[in-house]
Amino acid sequence: MHPSRRSMLALPTLGLGACAALPAEQAMGTPAEGVARHSAASVIANGVPTGAAVAVAPGLAVTNAHVVRAGARPLQLRGADGGEIPVLAVREVPRHDLALLEIPRGALRPARLAAREPRAG
Repeated sequence: MHPSRRSMLALPTLGLGACAALPAEQAMGTPAEGVARHSAASVIANGVPTGAAVAVAPGLAVTNAHVVRAGARPLQLRGADGGEIPVLAVREVPRHDLALLEIPRGALRPARLAAREPRAG
C-alpha cells in the first residue's frame, strides 16, 4: 500500500479518537456525518467508552492503539444505533498509535478513501 494511502486510513481516527460520545453525534451537520453514521463506532473497553474506530475493510476497523492498550478486555463497538458488538484487537502498533480490530462482517460499512488529496482551507 502506498504510504499516503496508509496515512489517509489513519486520518478518520485522528479526528474521532478522543470521542467518548458516539461519533455520529460528534459529526452531526458536518461533511463527516455520513462516515460517522455508517462507518464509525465508539470503542468500549471494560464497559467504558475509550475512543472511536472506523471500518476500513469488510470485517476490519482501525482505531488508536492507546484506546485498546493495557489489555483492556472485553472490547466492544457501539454503533450509531446504540447497539454493542464484541470485537477483537488483532494488531497493535504503539509506535504509530494504531490498532486493527476484527469486527463482524456487515457491522459497519467500510469508509471510502478520498479520490484526491484534500485542499487546504
